Amino acid sequence: MGRAIAGALDDAGLAPEQIGVVLVDGRPDLDVACALLIMRHGLIPGVPYQPDLPPAYDLDLVTGEPRPADVRHALVIARGHGGFNAALVVSTVKREAR
Repeated sequence: MGRAIAGALDDAGLAPEQIGVVLVDGRPDLDVACALLIMRHGLIPGVPYQPDLPPAYDLDLVTGEPRPADVRHALVIARGHGGFNAALVVSTVKREAR
C-alpha cells in the first residue's frame, strides 16, 4: 500500500502534507465522486460514528457535522480481493478568468 500511495503522490508532484482529505476503504468509485464533491462544495462530510482511535495515530477525523475546508487535493486509497492496492490523487484546477 505504501508504494501505491507514494507513487500516486509522486505522479501528482505532491507531498503528503498537501493532501486535504484522504478517503479509504469505501467503494473506490464512490470515494472518487465524494472527493470531487468535497472539492466542489468545500465541505468534508463527517463519519457517522466515533471510532476509538489511539492518540498516537494523530488522525484528524471529521465526525458529526461536515467541516468547511478548501481542499485542493484528495487522496483516494483502494484495496481489495486478491491483494490489489491502488491510490489516486484528484486535484482541482485553476480556471482562467474569462
